[in-house]
Amino acid sequence: PLILRCTVTKGKKVREQATQRSVAGLLCEEGETPILKSCLFTQVEGTRVICEAESAPQFESCVFSNNAGEGLVVYGSSKPLLRKCLFVSNRLDGAFTYSRVSFVDCTFRSNGLQEGGGITQSGGDLYLGNCLFAFNLSYAINSTSWSDSTFLEHCTISANGQGAGGACGRGGRGDRSSRRRDT
Repeated sequence: PLILRCTVTKGKKVREQATQRSVAGLLCEEGETPILKSCLFTQVEGTRVICEAESAPQFESCVFSNNAGEGLVVYGSSKPLLRKCLFVSNRLDGAFTYSRVSFVDCTFRSNGLQEGGGITQSGGDLYLGNCLFAFNLSYAINSTSWSDSTFLEHCTISANGQGAGGACGRGGRGDRSSRRRDT
């Protein structure tokens, strides 16, 4: 389905009985391929958007801002594509990835208000094309294992890391306690 100009705001975490996980905002499950354009995910408690298990959502010109956790979490074998999206002032990372994800023409600014930074990769393939990383707390990009599957092309990285890192870091296992300290 195509979803235009939606707003997800001030949502509360809901615990699913079947999987015992907390979800707030949008959950893209197995096989789902929504296209979201000009949507706003803001002031949601916990993680705003979760992509998992063979989902392949597309986000265009969406904003992930002022959220209590990460703006976006990607795991399983999902393959989201994000174009022209803004990740700004999220309490933890702008995005946290465990899977294959592509960011094109995206901006990561002032994330990690509590801890974290622009984006953390904890596995999977990561493509960043023409992205801007600026004023993120600890780092612009953190990876638990830099590899051939991490690809940056024409990105700008400026003024990140207020005493705890900077441009790129290498975290431990990708949990919150090691991400900040190991950058």
